[in-house]
Amino acid sequence: MSTKQSIFDQAVMLFAKHGYSGASIRDICNAVGIKESSFYNHYVGKKELMYEILEVWKEAHLNIEPVIERYKLMSHNHSLREILHAYINNLPELWGSNIQQLLYIVGNEVFKNSEVDKFSLIAHEMKVNLKIPVFDELQQLGKMIPCNSHQVSYLLTHSLSSQLRNYYICKLYGDDDSYSYLVRMHETADLIADMFETK
Repeated sequence: MSTKQSIFDQAVMLFAKHGYSGASIRDICNAVGIKESSFYNHYVGKKELMYEILEVWKEAHLNIEPVIERYKLMSHNHSLREILHAYINNLPELWGSNIQQLLYIVGNEVFKNSEVDKFSLIAHEMKVNLKIPVFDELQQLGKMIPCNSHQVSYLLTHSLSSQLRNYYICKLYGDDDSYSYLVRMHETADLIADMFETK
């Protein structure tokens, strides 16, 4: 593993544990086992490191696009409820392990850092927009009542976001309560299906 990757990985772990402002460049260098001067061979400072974390976070959002396309194809043989439950079951694997930490970092910095705040809004809108074609397809197939797909997607994304964040925080710290958040996400799926699935 390259020094730059080690710096990135250790920074992610430290930012997740102590917050962006709670972890210094010295802390990161100590965790990697390098001198501070080596850090500056790879990054101008912590701010550039945070931008790279945001880029990785953005890439993770873009990588789910093919997965969402799979759910659109599922709509021919499955109900809204089945698709929502399948989506939730795949969320932990979909995002991967370091995404748990990235989500925690972004969530903690969202109101403290204007760049993170702007990016978080863009990422949220990306997640909303990715699901719209699935709801459009289900409506065309008569499996959902006529409704505004954007609003349904926003409702789903917003409802799951905080529960998913709490799920990842529990997983990050080894808390057994993570399962209860997964249950709540499935309950959210049932509520949305009850509201929008054709009877």
